[in-house]
Amino acid sequence: MNTIKSFARSFRWAFHGVAYALSTQRNMRFHFAAAIAAVVFSLVLGIGPLESLWVLLAIVMTIAAELWNTATEKLVDLSMPKRHPLAKAAKDTAAAAVLAAAVFAVAVCIIVFGSVLLDRIMDDAYMSGTIASQAALLGVLVLLIGAVIYVRFAQAYQTGYTRKQQEGEYKMNAGEGRAEELLQHAREAGKRAYAPYSNFWVGAALLDQHGHIHYGCNVENSAYGPTNCAERTALFRAIADGVKAGHFQAIAVMGDTEEPITPCGTCRQVMAELCPPDMPVILGNASGKQRLTTVSDLLPGAFRLTKEEQL
Repeated sequence: MNTIKSFARSFRWAFHGVAYALSTQRNMRFHFAAAIAAVVFSLVLGIGPLESLWVLLAIVMTIAAELWNTATEKLVDLSMPKRHPLAKAAKDTAAAAVLAAAVFAVAVCIIVFGSVLLDRIMDDAYMSGTIASQAALLGVLVLLIGAVIYVRFAQAYQTGYTRKQQEGEYKMNAGEGRAEELLQHAREAGKRAYAPYSNFWVGAALLDQHGHIHYGCNVENSAYGPTNCAERTALFRAIADGVKAGHFQAIAVMGDTEEPITPCGTCRQVMAELCPPDMPVILGNASGKQRLTTVSDLLPGAFRLTKEEQL
């Protein structure tokens, strides 16, 4: 029984994978539509078993290549968020596999459907109104079946990948993709720090949802209590500039420490209040080391008001 359940789960995960590609990749939707059109032509023209096998092979090859291309892109983005020539080579090679499969599919369609159409055009009976109406009805039926399949895949995508997970994936990729840039901005902001007592500078660069960067640095005070950290300076400045709480994509923090600097407890609580829990926090030091974490990882179980209390 466990073996059967495991086998069924593997089919479900594969179904979710197809649904993910179909719902997020424009080229996958194009290939899906082209496959439906090929099936319609095959049924309308009544091609033989051998020709049908070639058409089916072209469809499977193209869709499989697109699935492989999607998986490769996601793996490259996950393992190498920064731009790199090898990452580009991997993505370009995977795209070339899709191109090769698509060229093969086009050649098969031209050879199979072209030869059949040429024979049928010479047949006056094939051009009669009865056969034409039957062909149109069959085409509409196949298109309706294809639409139902597409809707079912879209529903599976929503089931396998929730809206929160999709948005979280986007935010994490956005933060990772600009990590080096944000760390460099944080370094520049740190140069403006007012730290006459500790001589310890910290800089922060906060990316909002509109793509704007807000800068922060530590500002010390002889009374110590009024001292403000770079992270809070950037967040308070962004709020003062009109950015709403929660409308941030990532924050980078840079300091002259042996390991990547980490925010203090007060800054972690402020980030938990003003930033999404899954927002990337990029930590770095002057020697180039860096670490990626999130707001919720920095402060698990953070104190937050409920939505009703916020209203």
